[in-house]
Amino acid sequence: MRVTLICTPKYIIIVGSETTLPKAILAMNEQETAQPSNLQPNNALEALQAENTRLREREQVLRQKLNEQEALLQNIHQFQHALYKIERELSLEESFDALCQSAIELGRARLGFDRLSLWFYIESSTKIQGSYGTDEMGRLRDERSQIHTLAADDTSLQTLQEESCLYIPQADLQNAVQDVVGEGEYFRVSLWDGQNVIGYLSIDNLLSKKPITPYLQETARLYALTIARRCTEYRLHEARIKAETETKSREELYRKAIRSMGGVVFQYDFRTESYTFMDTSIGELLGYRPEEVTPNLLHTLAFSPEMRGAMKGLTTPEAVALFRSGEIEMWQTDESYVTLVSGKSECNLVPVSL
Repeated sequence: MRVTLICTPKYIIIVGSETTLPKAILAMNEQETAQPSNLQPNNALEALQAENTRLREREQVLRQKLNEQEALLQNIHQFQHALYKIERELSLEESFDALCQSAIELGRARLGFDRLSLWFYIESSTKIQGSYGTDEMGRLRDERSQIHTLAADDTSLQTLQEESCLYIPQADLQNAVQDVVGEGEYFRVSLWDGQNVIGYLSIDNLLSKKPITPYLQETARLYALTIARRCTEYRLHEARIKAETETKSREELYRKAIRSMGGVVFQYDFRTESYTFMDTSIGELLGYRPEEVTPNLLHTLAFSPEMRGAMKGLTTPEAVALFRSGEIEMWQTDESYVTLVSGKSECNLVPVSL
């Protein structure tokens, strides 16, 4: 006997050759196998149609999820490319303030943020100081003059240290002087220098009213990492430049003081047995240019050396050994030198290691 099978994920419908209606319906699970189905022909066709409809709906859901994942991957790729270009541009800024200004402008123009502002903790994190931000009209605003003292019960810093971010779905949105200018979503993410929170990047949706989605929050976290890294590099660079300037200023004062006493400042490297620095005043004292003076030359010109200070009573090799070990911090001797100016001159040289 010829039969026709109609299969669905739940039923197998057997249609005999002598009739166009199903003769039996076999259930696929044990419960329905144990209980013979009383499904009528119309019910069977309706079940088949319902199953096909369910499969089409499921396919649509899966296709929608796939499209969403593809869109997310595309957004991530675009964000990574935009962030890479922004980081390159920020690295070209020549000052800390210029960096902060560009961070606000580029974040809004390239990454889709509504309002942005950058704030930094000062004075042992008891106060917060602005840099640049966005006003109520969407324009760049200089907020460097704004300094606010944190309230004793302000837990925002602790929250940023523990959670790295703070999200308020319905907040009173403020301007740089802390006046309320509207309501909306607010998101704050911390800026780290590697060990401590140095400030934060704040975001709200006052202008566009568009939601600060989880994707936008994650974008802000990654952007904050970029800003914090650049800010830390600039602060270290500025601190290094300041320290170098102060050191050079102090060295110049020392040189002036030594010159006023008729002395010469120079630096001697025991490893290479050479002078790494020789002040130009050596010419006034001995008649030689700085580049002409070598340890061998001074050795041939010197006679009758007498140790002074902590080296008094020591031989030259003993004094050298103690000076190189660090037990003696300053080398002091009275030495007479033959000069090109007068043939013989009594000189008091006090070399100082810079």
